[in-house]
Amino acid sequence: MADSRTYQLGSLTAAQVGHRVEEFLRGQGLVVEGYDGPGGYLVQARRDDVGWHKYAKFAGLDKSIQVRLLPTGGGLLQVSVGQGKWLDKVAAGAVGVAVFLPLALVPGIGAVYQLKLVGDLFSEIETFLIRGQA
Repeated sequence: MADSRTYQLGSLTAAQVGHRVEEFLRGQGLVVEGYDGPGGYLVQARRDDVGWHKYAKFAGLDKSIQVRLLPTGGGLLQVSVGQGKWLDKVAAGAVGVAVFLPLALVPGIGAVYQLKLVGDLFSEIETFLIRGQA
């Protein structure tokens, strides 16, 4: 499942916005990699498999996200956010209902965290772009 929004880029570049996205995601405790290419900027982030987080992916609580920042001309920036691990949360929830009802809640919590992360990410981009244009 992907979400996409278009913003007025102003005087900033896709790479500058991409670096801010990287900082934001690192602040959320994710391992982040960014790539500046001819088609725009790509950021990939995931939860580090250290400590209890390695068990979180089996419970449907891990986070994985991919952000594409694509300048589309006319000073616009298209931001597409792809959420990783979405389908396995649904599958884990179905298995949880069949096996044990409380287990069904865990993947749902993971899905809510994932949706909140995407919403917070878009808010962060909007704030950064507004500050950059001021």
